Amino acid sequence: MAPLDHDTSVRLFRERMSARGGTVADDRADDRGDASVIAQLCRHADGLPLALELAATAAARIGPRTLLQTMGLPSDFAPHDLPTRQRSISATLDWSVQLLGERARALLARLSVCVGGFTWADAHAVSGLSAAAATGALTELVEHSLVIRVADGAGGDRFRLLEPVRQHAGEHLEHGQADEARAGLADAVLATARGLADDLHGSGQAAALHRLEAGLGNLRVTLDWLVEHDRADDATELLWLVWLHLAIRGHGREGGSWAARLHARPLTPRSRTRLLVAWAGLEHLTAPADACRHSREALDLATGDDDEVLATQAATLAASTALFSQDLSLARELLVEANRRADALGDPYWVAHARMATTQIALLAGRTPDIERAAREAERAARRVGSAFETGAALNLRAVAAQRGGRNDEAAVLLAEAIDLAVAASNSWTLTYMLSTLAVVAVRLGDPEAGARLFGAWSAYADAHGVVEDFPTTHELVTGDIDRARRGLGADAFDVAWRSGREAGMAQLVELARHVRDQAVR
Repeated sequence: MAPLDHDTSVRLFRERMSARGGTVADDRADDRGDASVIAQLCRHADGLPLALELAATAAARIGPRTLLQTMGLPSDFAPHDLPTRQRSISATLDWSVQLLGERARALLARLSVCVGGFTWADAHAVSGLSAAAATGALTELVEHSLVIRVADGAGGDRFRLLEPVRQHAGEHLEHGQADEARAGLADAVLATARGLADDLHGSGQAAALHRLEAGLGNLRVTLDWLVEHDRADDATELLWLVWLHLAIRGHGREGGSWAARLHARPLTPRSRTRLLVAWAGLEHLTAPADACRHSREALDLATGDDDEVLATQAATLAASTALFSQDLSLARELLVEANRRADALGDPYWVAHARMATTQIALLAGRTPDIERAAREAERAARRVGSAFETGAALNLRAVAAQRGGRNDEAAVLLAEAIDLAVAASNSWTLTYMLSTLAVVAVRLGDPEAGARLFGAWSAYADAHGVVEDFPTTHELVTGDIDRARRGLGADAFDVAWRSGREAGMAQLVELARHVRDQAVR
């Protein structure tokens, strides 16, 4: 019952469908789109060989498109030469589950509340068993191939149920047990977020981001469950703990919708402040005016409650978003507050963010000596934190400062490192601004084709994540150099390069950044 990869699943599906008398078009000649339909059916089967066998048999009789419309894998199309127990997924799984011990059967049903996989800690939390008993039951499920072990992207282990197995297990979960399991999962997700908080804001950031991303499905169901069970304060704490992950990994809009939903719920004063801080962070680049309003309200609340941590976070976010209004007076006022609080608190993470806000406002004011000094201090502060996101953002600011000073070769080197860091952390959020800055640099270095491709990629990321197209500090440069690249290449060639950039993946963008850097330092 081990799962197959997607290509092998498609090949097996086609072979079995043909063997059962179905007509299978060649991929290249398949103008009816059956290849896409078959791919969807294989994903639905989740690589389970029996599920693929049954689906292929059904598709041979009623056609892949009709089968897909049912969104199920019917049991009564099973080939008669299979043993009785294998004539339906349900029957096969029933047979497999009967081979399990009582604890393993109970754990399998409870694990159906997990979406997208789970850790050992999650399994223990939903099981209602002791640690030793939960480990034994999970081991038994793995041995029977009902649970598979997968990497979590950060050097750790995760587990998952194949989707047909999860659905079958959920059908055998009683209502009371489901609530117990979901409550356990919620506690485990909260514990994970609390345990990763320091790493998320420090040198362990990349690994923390990967672990949180792997658990995104369980985060979603946990937020739902907490809100539905009148635990809005716990839901708010969870959102506050993970908002940076949601923003960096491109889930900012979704996080903002959670914030809006929680905003309508009764909350303690501290939870209300946390919510406003998280909401400001999530909307930092998508709706900066709203983010500034939320963070200023949070600052007032935190100041009244003498909560220095939340007040520092709120003040720094307020200063960072005020610059979008181009109200220098307001931005400077908030900046003084942010730096004062960050220095007093002594948290290097928020010191780094306060220094980056200082650099942005210096850029907006156009005071060259202040820009260079602030940019270097922001980089030093970010490197002390050791986090990929903040270091990349600070390098981008230094690159903007270098570009403003006519040092495009230096800017190219800084941006190549910044983009490397963004890709290492899968940061698709502020990568947008690194791409636009590098595009300007490429054009200024005499490579309009690379510039056009980078502008295309910048446009794609801005669209995908709903971020404002550029900071006020660089918007004029970007607009001017898009026109310069178009003139240098000609309209047709520019459009081709732009489209190529919009379709580029992260690995291609790293190569392009290194190309611009290498051209600059020759």
